[in-house]
Parts: sequence; C-alpha cells; structure tokens
Amino acid sequence: MKSCELLEKHEIHLILSYLRKQMAKQWNLGQNIVGVRAHRDLVSFRISTCFGYRRSEMCQLRMCDVVLVGAKPGITAKRCTTKGKRSSRFVPFMDKSAFLDLQAWAESRRNRGAADTDPFLCTCGHGDNYGREIIPRTLSNRWKKIFVAVLGPERGSQLHTHSLRHNFCSYAIERGYSLVQVRDWAGHSNIGQTSEYLHSLPPNGELPDLFPEEQSHESIVRRSRYVGHRDPGHPVP
Repeated sequence: MKSCELLEKHEIHLILSYLRKQMAKQWNLGQNIVGVRAHRDLVSFRISTCFGYRRSEMCQLRMCDVVLVGAKPGITAKRCTTKGKRSSRFVPFMDKSAFLDLQAWAESRRNRGAADTDPFLCTCGHGDNYGREIIPRTLSNRWKKIFVAVLGPERGSQLHTHSLRHNFCSYAIERGYSLVQVRDWAGHSNIGQTSEYLHSLPPNGELPDLFPEEQSHESIVRRSRYVGHRDPGHPVP
C-alpha cells in the first residue's frame, strides 16, 4: 500500500460534504432515485472507512447483518461472503455519525419493503431495478467518479474503493487498537498483513479522525438501546 492511497483529513470532509449536498440537491429537485443513489454512496463510504469491509463483502451484506439496536450494534460479514470464506467477522460501530447514516438508510430500505434477507446496499433504479444486489464493479465505478468529481482527475486517479479500507486499518492502528483487533476486524489472513499499516500515513502526515473520543462505542451502545425502545416518531437525542 502506498501512502498516496490514503485519504487525508480534509479529503474525507470534502467527500462527505459532497455526498450530503448531492442527496439534498436531488431530493429538492424531486429526483428521488438520484438522491437515493447518493445516500447509498454515503453508506458504502461509511461501511468501508469505518468498518473496513471490502467491496465484495459490502455488496453481499444483508439487512439482518447490520445490527442497529441492542447491546452489540455493528456489522457482521458472514463466512460465505468473506475473502477466502475464512470465517465470519463482526465489527462494532465506533463512529456515531456512521451509526446515524446507516440507521437512516436501513429505515428507508425497510420503508420500501426490504426484508431481513434482502441486500443492505442495493440497486437504485426505478421499479424492478430498485432493491437488487449491487455488484462490486458498480461500486468501483461510482467511487472512481466521486473521487474525480471531488478531488480532481490527478488525485482521483490515485484512489480506488480499497483506499477507503486502507484508511480504516491505518487509523484504527494509529488510534491505539491492537494489531490482533484490527486483523480480526479487517479479516486479514495473518498479522503480517496488518502490521504493514503500522507506519502508514497520508502525504501530509495527518490521518482523519474516524473514531473521535466523543463518539465512543459505549455511547453508541447507549444510543442503540434507546433507539430500539423509543416510540415511533420520537426524535433521537
């Protein structure tokens, strides 16, 4: 992995801002399908940068794999979907913003009739073209366009969907999580792969704060318990 494949802090902020503006703009114009697609892009960004999932694993996630209520909110990649089909792995929520983004997406999927066994990420076309399992190439093409649109052609050419996963591994280690924890979360076959991220930094030497202190796992657990028992329509504090 090259350092140029890591997103810098300001680049993370630019991408998030771009996606949220795209969502708001399209919905204001009444172009709901385009707005939903931008929402899906935001969610795929969160799953890769905050959970370290590969694009093929993201595409095979089911609604029941994303747990947003109870004592252990997080995402589980089933053994049959992981690289090499080694083992299932669970990654907890460590970012409150990611929790809220995935919660909003899950609610929109449920409102459109998604069942537990339906894809979490899905196609966003009209009619029968909505709700199908998305293919990895579609995610790659979407993210190549987003990188170029937000960061320009030169910088965009250095990045790909796996760059988002690199950010997860690098920052988790930089933040103090053990190599064993990151190995298990990332699904690496050996700890040597994980150790390659020990000294990886983006060009300016500053990693984005993906897991701020005030967005601890404990606070997300408290929030998920509240969400699971709140009255419909009651705002989350």
